[in-house]
Amino acid sequence: MLIFITLVTIIVVAFFVLSRSKKSPNKSNNKLNTSLIDDNNIKIVHVTDIHYLAPSLSDYGRSFVDTIEKSDGKMMRYIDQIMDAFILEMVRTKPDLVIVSGDMTYNGEKESHIGLANKFKLLKDKGIKVLVLPGNHDLENERALAFEADTTRPVDTVSLQEFEEIYSDYGYGKDDPNVVSRDKKSLNYVYQLGNKCHLLMVETSTKGNDQTISKSSYRWIERCLKNAKDMNMRVIGVSHQNILAHNKLFIAGYKITNSSRLVDLYNKYNVRINLSGHMHIQHMAEHKRVHDIALACLGLYPNLYGVLDMDLRNNMTYHTESLDVAYWMKKYKHQDQALLDFENTCREYFVRCTRLQTKKQLDKLDLSKEDKEMMMDFMVDTNIHYFSGSLDKRPDLCLDNPAYKLWMDHCERTFTGSYLNSIYTDTIGDHNMLEIFQ
Repeated sequence: MLIFITLVTIIVVAFFVLSRSKKSPNKSNNKLNTSLIDDNNIKIVHVTDIHYLAPSLSDYGRSFVDTIEKSDGKMMRYIDQIMDAFILEMVRTKPDLVIVSGDMTYNGEKESHIGLANKFKLLKDKGIKVLVLPGNHDLENERALAFEADTTRPVDTVSLQEFEEIYSDYGYGKDDPNVVSRDKKSLNYVYQLGNKCHLLMVETSTKGNDQTISKSSYRWIERCLKNAKDMNMRVIGVSHQNILAHNKLFIAGYKITNSSRLVDLYNKYNVRINLSGHMHIQHMAEHKRVHDIALACLGLYPNLYGVLDMDLRNNMTYHTESLDVAYWMKKYKHQDQALLDFENTCREYFVRCTRLQTKKQLDKLDLSKEDKEMMMDFMVDTNIHYFSGSLDKRPDLCLDNPAYKLWMDHCERTFTGSYLNSIYTDTIGDHNMLEIFQ
Protein backbone atom coordinates (compact mmCIF):
# COMPACT_ATOMS: atom_id res chain seq x y z
CA MET A 1 0.00 0.00 0.00
CA LEU A 2 2.84 2.36 0.88
CA ILE A 3 4.49 1.63 -2.46
CA PHE A 4 1.21 2.35 -4.25
CA ILE A 5 0.77 5.70 -2.48
CA THR A 6 4.38 6.61 -3.24
CA LEU A 7 3.91 5.81 -6.94
CA VAL A 8 0.71 7.86 -7.12
CA THR A 9 2.45 10.79 -5.43
CA ILE A 10 5.34 10.62 -7.90
CA ILE A 11 2.95 10.53 -10.86
CA VAL A 12 0.92 13.51 -9.57
CA VAL A 13 4.04 15.59 -8.88
CA ALA A 14 5.50 14.71 -12.28
CA PHE A 15 2.26 15.65 -14.02
CA PHE A 16 2.14 18.95 -12.16
CA VAL A 17 5.74 19.83 -13.04
CA LEU A 18 5.28 18.90 -16.70
CA SER A 19 2.03 20.81 -17.00
CA ARG A 20 3.61 23.92 -15.49
CA SER A 21 6.58 23.71 -17.83
CA LYS A 22 4.44 23.17 -20.90
CA LYS A 23 3.86 26.50 -22.64
CA SER A 24 0.26 27.74 -22.85
CA PRO A 25 -0.94 28.46 -26.40
CA ASN A 26 -2.42 31.77 -25.27
CA LYS A 27 0.16 33.12 -22.88
CA SER A 28 3.92 33.52 -22.69
CA ASN A 29 5.83 32.02 -19.78
CA ASN A 30 8.30 34.91 -19.76
CA LYS A 31 8.10 37.41 -16.93
CA LEU A 32 5.92 40.49 -17.44
CA ASN A 33 7.86 43.68 -18.07
CA THR A 34 6.16 46.35 -15.94
CA SER A 35 9.09 48.03 -14.19
CA LEU A 36 9.44 50.94 -16.62
CA ILE A 37 5.80 52.05 -16.38
CA ASP A 38 4.57 54.61 -13.83
CA ASP A 39 1.02 53.35 -13.20
CA ASN A 40 0.01 56.76 -11.84
CA ASN A 41 1.04 58.59 -15.00
CA ILE A 42 0.44 56.48 -18.11
CA LYS A 43 0.51 58.13 -21.52
CA ILE A 44 -0.78 56.30 -24.60
CA VAL A 45 -0.60 57.73 -28.11
CA HIS A 46 -3.15 56.51 -30.65
CA VAL A 47 -2.63 56.82 -34.40
CA THR A 48 -4.70 55.26 -37.15
CA ASP A 49 -5.31 54.99 -40.88
CA ILE A 50 -1.76 55.85 -41.90
CA HIS A 51 -2.25 54.21 -45.32
CA TYR A 52 1.51 54.09 -45.74
CA LEU A 53 2.78 53.49 -49.28
CA ALA A 54 6.48 52.62 -49.58
CA PRO A 55 8.26 55.26 -51.73
CA SER A 56 9.66 52.51 -53.95
CA LEU A 57 6.11 51.67 -55.09
CA SER A 58 5.48 54.95 -56.88
CA ASP A 59 7.20 57.41 -59.19
CA TYR A 60 4.43 59.95 -58.41
CA GLY A 61 3.49 60.13 -62.08
CA ARG A 62 0.14 60.18 -63.87
CA SER A 63 -1.10 56.89 -62.42
CA PHE A 64 -0.37 58.03 -58.86
CA VAL A 65 -2.03 61.41 -59.44
CA ASP A 66 -5.17 60.04 -61.09
CA THR A 67 -5.66 57.09 -58.75
CA ILE A 68 -4.57 58.50 -55.40
CA GLU A 69 -4.18 62.26 -55.38
CA LYS A 70 -7.61 62.98 -56.83
CA SER A 71 -9.40 60.97 -54.17
CA ASP A 72 -10.13 61.90 -50.55
CA GLY A 73 -7.51 64.45 -49.59
CA LYS A 74 -4.87 62.25 -47.91
CA MET A 75 -1.35 63.60 -48.37
CA MET A 76 -0.05 60.37 -49.89
CA ARG A 77 2.76 62.10 -51.78
CA TYR A 78 4.34 62.96 -48.42
CA ILE A 79 3.24 59.97 -46.33
CA ASP A 80 6.83 58.76 -45.85
CA GLN A 81 7.86 62.17 -44.51
CA ILE A 82 4.73 62.34 -42.36
CA MET A 83 5.68 59.03 -40.75
CA ASP A 84 9.26 60.17 -40.17
CA ALA A 85 7.90 63.30 -38.49
CA PHE A 86 5.58 61.17 -36.35
CA ILE A 87 8.44 58.91 -35.25
CA LEU A 88 10.50 61.96 -34.28
CA GLU A 89 7.57 63.45 -32.36
CA MET A 90 7.14 60.21 -30.41
CA VAL A 91 10.86 60.09 -29.58
CA ARG A 92 10.57 63.70 -28.41
CA THR A 93 7.41 63.23 -26.28
CA LYS A 94 8.19 59.70 -25.01
CA PRO A 95 4.76 58.07 -24.51
CA ASP A 96 4.57 54.74 -22.71
CA LEU A 97 2.82 53.15 -25.67
CA VAL A 98 1.91 53.89 -29.29
CA ILE A 99 -1.20 52.13 -30.63
CA VAL A 100 -1.71 51.83 -34.40
CA SER A 101 -5.31 50.74 -34.96
CA GLY A 102 -5.39 49.50 -38.52
CA ASP A 103 -5.19 50.52 -42.17
CA MET A 104 -1.48 50.94 -41.69
CA THR A 105 -0.82 50.49 -45.41
CA TYR A 106 -2.42 51.90 -48.53
CA ASN A 107 -3.63 48.53 -49.78
CA GLY A 108 -1.72 45.86 -47.91
CA GLU A 109 1.51 46.00 -49.94
CA LYS A 110 4.14 43.77 -48.35
CA GLU A 111 6.84 46.33 -49.04
CA SER A 112 4.79 49.00 -47.27
CA HIS A 113 4.32 46.76 -44.22
CA ILE A 114 8.06 46.07 -44.04
CA GLY A 115 8.89 49.76 -44.41
CA LEU A 116 6.46 50.71 -41.66
CA ALA A 117 7.79 48.03 -39.30
CA ASN A 118 11.30 49.39 -39.87
CA LYS A 119 10.10 52.83 -38.77
CA PHE A 120 8.50 51.35 -35.66
CA LYS A 121 11.86 49.76 -34.84
CA LEU A 122 13.24 53.26 -34.28
CA LEU A 123 10.71 53.65 -31.46
CA LYS A 124 11.40 50.15 -30.12
CA ASP A 125 15.12 50.97 -29.95
CA LYS A 126 14.24 54.06 -27.86
CA GLY A 127 12.22 51.97 -25.42
CA ILE A 128 8.81 53.06 -26.74
CA LYS A 129 6.41 50.14 -27.16
CA VAL A 130 4.29 49.95 -30.33
CA LEU A 131 1.16 47.79 -30.70
CA VAL A 132 -0.55 47.25 -34.05
CA LEU A 133 -3.89 45.94 -35.23
CA PRO A 134 -4.79 45.18 -38.87
CA GLY A 135 -7.45 47.13 -40.72
CA ASN A 136 -9.52 46.23 -43.76
CA HIS A 137 -6.76 47.45 -46.14
CA ASP A 138 -3.89 45.49 -44.59
CA LEU A 139 -4.31 41.77 -45.26
CA GLU A 140 -4.46 39.64 -48.43
CA ASN A 141 -5.44 42.67 -50.48
CA GLU A 142 -5.86 42.09 -54.22
CA ARG A 143 -5.53 45.84 -54.81
CA ALA A 144 -1.88 45.93 -53.70
CA LEU A 145 -0.29 47.90 -56.54
CA ALA A 146 2.76 49.87 -57.60
CA PHE A 147 2.18 53.12 -59.49
CA GLU A 148 4.53 53.74 -62.42
CA ALA A 149 4.09 56.42 -65.11
CA ASP A 150 0.51 56.02 -66.35
CA THR A 151 0.10 52.37 -65.34
CA THR A 152 -0.15 50.16 -62.27
CA ARG A 153 1.23 46.71 -61.62
CA PRO A 154 0.31 44.13 -58.95
CA VAL A 155 2.74 43.68 -56.06
CA ASP A 156 2.95 41.21 -53.17
CA THR A 157 0.48 41.60 -50.35
CA VAL A 158 0.70 39.78 -46.98
CA SER A 159 -0.98 36.72 -45.52
CA LEU A 160 -2.03 36.53 -41.88
CA GLN A 161 1.14 34.60 -41.07
CA GLU A 162 3.35 37.15 -42.84
CA PHE A 163 1.58 39.97 -41.02
CA GLU A 164 2.34 38.31 -37.67
CA GLU A 165 5.98 37.80 -38.66
CA ILE A 166 6.49 41.39 -39.82
CA TYR A 167 4.91 42.79 -36.64
CA SER A 168 6.31 40.19 -34.24
CA ASP A 169 7.82 42.99 -32.13
CA TYR A 170 4.59 44.99 -32.13
CA GLY A 171 2.00 42.77 -30.48
CA TYR A 172 2.25 39.60 -32.55
CA GLY A 173 5.39 37.99 -31.14
CA LYS A 174 4.61 34.59 -29.67
CA ASP A 175 7.01 35.12 -26.76
CA ASP A 176 6.05 38.68 -25.78
CA PRO A 177 5.56 38.35 -22.00
CA ASN A 178 3.18 41.32 -21.88
CA VAL A 179 0.75 39.73 -24.32
CA VAL A 180 -1.25 37.95 -21.64
CA SER A 181 -3.85 36.34 -23.91
CA ARG A 182 -4.44 35.57 -27.59
CA ASP A 183 -7.61 34.58 -29.41
CA LYS A 184 -6.83 31.35 -31.28
CA LYS A 185 -9.47 32.10 -33.94
CA SER A 186 -8.37 35.64 -34.87
CA LEU A 187 -5.63 38.24 -34.49
CA ASN A 188 -7.16 39.55 -31.24
CA TYR A 189 -4.90 39.85 -28.20
CA VAL A 190 -4.59 41.44 -24.77
CA TYR A 191 -1.50 43.45 -23.83
CA GLN A 192 -0.68 44.37 -20.24
CA LEU A 193 0.74 47.86 -19.77
CA GLY A 194 2.24 48.36 -16.34
CA ASN A 195 0.53 46.71 -13.39
CA LYS A 196 -2.99 48.07 -13.78
CA CYS A 197 -3.94 48.33 -17.47
CA HIS A 198 -4.97 45.87 -20.18
CA LEU A 199 -5.29 46.83 -23.85
CA LEU A 200 -7.96 44.67 -25.51
CA MET A 201 -7.06 44.63 -29.22
CA VAL A 202 -10.09 43.53 -31.27
CA GLU A 203 -9.67 43.04 -35.02
CA THR A 204 -12.49 42.64 -37.55
CA SER A 205 -10.53 42.20 -40.77
CA THR A 206 -9.83 38.46 -41.00
CA LYS A 207 -11.89 35.53 -42.24
CA GLY A 208 -14.59 34.76 -39.70
CA ASN A 209 -14.26 38.22 -38.19
CA ASP A 210 -14.78 40.34 -41.33
CA GLN A 211 -16.55 43.51 -40.09
CA THR A 212 -18.02 41.36 -37.33
CA ILE A 213 -17.00 39.55 -34.15
CA SER A 214 -17.45 35.79 -34.18
CA LYS A 215 -19.13 33.85 -31.38
CA SER A 216 -15.83 32.26 -30.39
CA SER A 217 -14.13 35.67 -30.28
CA TYR A 218 -16.93 37.00 -28.09
CA ARG A 219 -16.39 34.09 -25.68
CA TRP A 220 -12.68 34.92 -25.59
CA ILE A 221 -13.42 38.64 -25.07
CA GLU A 222 -15.70 37.98 -22.11
CA ARG A 223 -13.13 35.68 -20.50
CA CYS A 224 -10.52 38.42 -20.87
CA LEU A 225 -12.83 41.04 -19.37
CA LYS A 226 -13.75 38.80 -16.45
CA ASN A 227 -10.09 38.03 -15.83
CA ALA A 228 -9.23 41.74 -15.90
CA LYS A 229 -12.01 42.47 -13.41
CA ASP A 230 -10.74 39.73 -11.08
CA MET A 231 -7.26 41.28 -11.29
CA ASN A 232 -8.61 44.81 -10.71
CA MET A 233 -7.31 45.88 -14.12
CA ARG A 234 -8.45 48.89 -16.11
CA VAL A 235 -9.27 47.89 -19.73
CA ILE A 236 -8.98 50.09 -22.82
CA GLY A 237 -10.64 48.71 -25.94
CA VAL A 238 -9.04 49.12 -29.37
CA SER A 239 -10.55 48.34 -32.77
CA HIS A 240 -10.20 49.50 -36.35
CA GLN A 241 -13.88 49.72 -37.23
CA ASN A 242 -16.15 51.69 -34.92
CA ILE A 243 -18.21 50.08 -32.17
CA LEU A 244 -20.81 52.89 -32.13
CA ALA A 245 -22.53 54.80 -34.93
CA HIS A 246 -20.90 58.19 -35.52
CA ASN A 247 -22.97 59.37 -38.48
CA LYS A 248 -26.29 58.00 -39.74
CA LEU A 249 -24.87 57.77 -43.27
CA PHE A 250 -21.74 55.88 -42.23
CA ILE A 251 -22.95 52.81 -40.38
CA ALA A 252 -22.85 49.90 -42.85
CA GLY A 253 -19.21 49.19 -43.63
CA TYR A 254 -18.01 51.46 -40.82
CA LYS A 255 -19.47 50.10 -37.58
CA ILE A 256 -18.78 46.50 -36.54
CA THR A 257 -22.05 44.81 -37.49
CA ASN A 258 -22.68 43.08 -34.15
CA SER A 259 -20.88 45.55 -31.89
CA SER A 260 -23.92 46.11 -29.65
CA ARG A 261 -22.92 43.01 -27.69
CA LEU A 262 -19.39 44.39 -27.28
CA VAL A 263 -20.81 47.67 -25.97
CA ASP A 264 -22.94 45.71 -23.48
CA LEU A 265 -19.87 43.78 -22.32
CA TYR A 266 -17.85 46.99 -22.01
CA ASN A 267 -20.66 48.52 -19.96
CA LYS A 268 -20.84 45.41 -17.75
CA TYR A 269 -17.09 45.34 -17.09
CA ASN A 270 -16.63 49.13 -16.84
CA VAL A 271 -14.62 49.62 -20.05
CA ARG A 272 -15.19 53.32 -20.63
CA ILE A 273 -13.09 54.00 -23.74
CA ASN A 274 -12.64 52.30 -27.10
CA LEU A 275 -10.10 53.71 -29.56
CA SER A 276 -11.04 53.24 -33.23
CA GLY A 277 -10.55 54.80 -36.66
CA HIS A 278 -11.70 53.79 -40.15
CA MET A 279 -13.94 56.82 -40.80
CA HIS A 280 -11.02 59.25 -41.31
CA ILE A 281 -13.13 61.71 -39.27
CA GLN A 282 -12.40 62.93 -35.73
CA HIS A 283 -15.57 62.06 -33.85
CA MET A 284 -16.69 60.75 -30.46
CA ALA A 285 -19.85 58.80 -29.67
CA GLU A 286 -21.18 57.56 -26.33
CA HIS A 287 -23.72 54.90 -25.36
CA LYS A 288 -24.20 53.07 -22.06
CA ARG A 289 -21.22 54.92 -20.54
CA VAL A 290 -18.94 53.60 -23.31
CA HIS A 291 -17.10 56.19 -25.40
CA ASP A 292 -15.97 55.23 -28.90
CA ILE A 293 -13.29 57.67 -30.03
CA ALA A 294 -12.93 57.50 -33.81
CA LEU A 295 -9.62 59.15 -34.62
CA ALA A 296 -9.02 61.00 -37.87
CA CYS A 297 -6.61 59.77 -40.56
CA LEU A 298 -2.99 60.79 -39.90
CA GLY A 299 -2.36 61.77 -43.52
CA LEU A 300 -5.41 64.02 -43.69
CA TYR A 301 -5.48 67.66 -42.57
CA PRO A 302 -4.95 68.56 -39.72
CA ASN A 303 -2.85 65.36 -39.23
CA LEU A 304 -4.19 64.35 -35.83
CA TYR A 305 -3.08 61.74 -33.34
CA GLY A 306 -4.72 61.04 -29.99
CA VAL A 307 -3.20 61.20 -26.51
CA LEU A 308 -4.75 59.30 -23.59
CA ASP A 309 -3.48 60.01 -20.06
CA MET A 310 -4.45 57.82 -17.08
CA ASP A 311 -3.73 57.69 -13.36
CA LEU A 312 -4.09 55.07 -10.60
CA ARG A 313 -7.62 56.24 -9.75
CA ASN A 314 -8.72 55.34 -13.29
CA ASN A 315 -9.17 58.99 -14.21
CA MET A 316 -8.64 59.44 -17.94
CA THR A 317 -8.17 62.46 -20.18
CA TYR A 318 -8.04 62.34 -23.96
CA HIS A 319 -7.03 65.04 -26.41
CA THR A 320 -5.72 65.30 -29.95
CA GLU A 321 -2.52 66.85 -31.25
CA SER A 322 -1.63 67.99 -34.77
CA LEU A 323 1.60 66.47 -36.05
CA ASP A 324 4.38 69.04 -36.40
CA VAL A 325 5.95 68.07 -39.73
CA ALA A 326 7.74 71.42 -40.02
CA TYR A 327 9.73 70.65 -36.84
CA TRP A 328 11.09 67.47 -38.46
CA MET A 329 11.96 69.41 -41.63
CA LYS A 330 13.86 72.11 -39.76
CA LYS A 331 15.66 69.66 -37.47
CA TYR A 332 17.10 67.74 -40.41
CA LYS A 333 17.54 70.86 -42.57
CA HIS A 334 15.35 69.72 -45.45
CA GLN A 335 14.58 72.41 -48.01
CA ASP A 336 11.23 71.34 -49.49
CA GLN A 337 9.05 74.45 -49.04
CA ALA A 338 5.86 72.40 -49.16
CA LEU A 339 7.01 70.54 -46.05
CA LEU A 340 8.45 73.57 -44.27
CA ASP A 341 4.96 75.11 -44.49
CA PHE A 342 3.26 71.74 -44.18
CA GLU A 343 0.18 72.83 -42.24
CA ASN A 344 -0.84 75.22 -45.02
CA THR A 345 0.25 72.78 -47.74
CA CYS A 346 -1.90 70.04 -46.25
CA ARG A 347 -4.86 72.35 -45.67
CA GLU A 348 -4.77 73.70 -49.21
CA TYR A 349 -4.58 70.19 -50.64
CA PHE A 350 -7.59 69.14 -48.57
CA VAL A 351 -9.48 72.24 -49.76
CA ARG A 352 -8.55 71.51 -53.37
CA CYS A 353 -9.83 67.94 -53.14
CA THR A 354 -13.07 69.13 -51.53
CA ARG A 355 -13.57 71.74 -54.24
CA LEU A 356 -12.90 69.21 -56.98
CA GLN A 357 -15.56 66.83 -55.65
CA THR A 358 -18.08 69.58 -54.85
CA LYS A 359 -17.75 71.24 -58.27
CA LYS A 360 -19.15 68.11 -59.92
CA GLN A 361 -22.38 68.59 -57.97
CA LEU A 362 -22.57 72.37 -58.39
CA ASP A 363 -22.04 72.15 -62.16
CA LYS A 364 -25.41 70.39 -62.42
CA LEU A 365 -27.28 73.31 -60.83
CA ASP A 366 -28.80 76.31 -62.59
CA LEU A 367 -27.81 78.89 -60.00
CA SER A 368 -25.99 82.21 -59.94
CA LYS A 369 -22.23 82.34 -59.59
CA GLU A 370 -22.64 83.99 -56.19
CA ASP A 371 -24.91 81.24 -54.86
CA LYS A 372 -22.55 78.54 -56.09
CA GLU A 373 -19.58 80.25 -54.46
CA MET A 374 -21.52 80.51 -51.18
CA MET A 375 -22.37 76.80 -51.34
CA MET A 376 -18.79 75.89 -52.22
CA ASP A 377 -17.35 77.89 -49.31
CA PHE A 378 -19.86 76.30 -46.94
CA MET A 379 -18.88 72.80 -48.06
CA VAL A 380 -15.16 73.55 -47.71
CA ASP A 381 -15.58 74.99 -44.22
CA THR A 382 -17.83 72.10 -43.22
CA ASN A 383 -15.34 69.47 -44.33
CA ILE A 384 -12.37 71.18 -42.68
CA HIS A 385 -14.11 71.38 -39.32
CA TYR A 386 -16.07 68.13 -39.48
CA PHE A 387 -13.04 66.01 -40.35
CA SER A 388 -11.01 67.71 -37.62
CA GLY A 389 -13.78 67.40 -35.01
CA SER A 390 -13.95 71.15 -34.48
CA LEU A 391 -17.39 72.23 -35.77
CA ASP A 392 -18.08 73.59 -32.29
CA LYS A 393 -15.51 76.31 -33.04
CA ARG A 394 -17.68 77.61 -35.92
CA PRO A 395 -21.21 78.36 -34.65
CA ASP A 396 -22.00 80.07 -37.97
CA LEU A 397 -21.86 76.66 -39.66
CA CYS A 398 -25.36 75.53 -38.76
CA LEU A 399 -28.86 74.73 -40.00
CA ASP A 400 -29.69 78.44 -40.23
CA ASN A 401 -26.79 79.27 -42.51
CA PRO A 402 -28.11 80.59 -45.88
CA ALA A 403 -25.68 78.32 -47.75
CA TYR A 404 -27.01 75.25 -45.93
CA LYS A 405 -30.54 76.23 -46.96
CA LEU A 406 -29.39 76.53 -50.58
CA TRP A 407 -27.94 73.03 -50.41
CA MET A 408 -31.18 71.65 -48.97
CA ASP A 409 -33.35 73.53 -51.49
CA HIS A 410 -31.46 72.21 -54.51
CA CYS A 411 -29.63 69.03 -53.45
CA GLU A 412 -31.52 67.57 -50.50
CA ARG A 413 -31.99 64.19 -52.21
CA THR A 414 -28.42 63.89 -53.44
CA PHE A 415 -25.61 62.25 -51.48
CA THR A 416 -24.08 65.69 -50.86
CA GLY A 417 -27.33 66.98 -49.40
CA SER A 418 -27.75 63.88 -47.24
CA TYR A 419 -24.14 64.20 -46.07
CA LEU A 420 -24.63 67.81 -44.96
CA ASN A 421 -27.94 66.96 -43.32
CA SER A 422 -26.33 64.10 -41.38
CA ILE A 423 -23.74 66.50 -39.99
CA TYR A 424 -25.96 69.41 -39.03
CA THR A 425 -28.83 67.40 -37.56
CA ASP A 426 -26.34 65.74 -35.21
CA THR A 427 -25.34 67.26 -31.87
CA ILE A 428 -22.42 69.62 -32.37
CA GLY A 429 -19.74 69.30 -29.70
CA ASP A 430 -16.02 69.08 -28.96
CA HIS A 431 -14.68 65.85 -30.46
CA ASN A 432 -11.06 66.51 -29.55
CA MET A 433 -11.27 66.42 -25.76
CA LEU A 434 -12.72 63.96 -23.25
CA GLU A 435 -12.37 63.65 -19.48
CA ILE A 436 -13.56 60.67 -17.44
CA PHE A 437 -13.25 60.82 -13.66
CA GLN A 438 -14.04 57.70 -11.64
